[in-house]
Amino acid sequence: MNTIHLRCLFRMNPLVWCLRADVAAELRSLRRYYHLSNGMESKSVDTRSIYRELVVLTIND
Repeated sequence: MNTIHLRCLFRMNPLVWCLRADVAAELRSLRRYYHLSNGMESKSVDTRSIYRELVVLTIND
């Protein structure tokens, strides 16, 4: 595991999850793709579900 980034994923969650830099970059990419695929409409992205999936993938890696 390379550089570890600590991020608080949920404001109400007292736990702080560890995300690798590449996972954080993938999340940014997914968010950009979501906005582009929706014609740049100002829709909110449900990042909580994306974070959950990425955290599970990171832990199992």
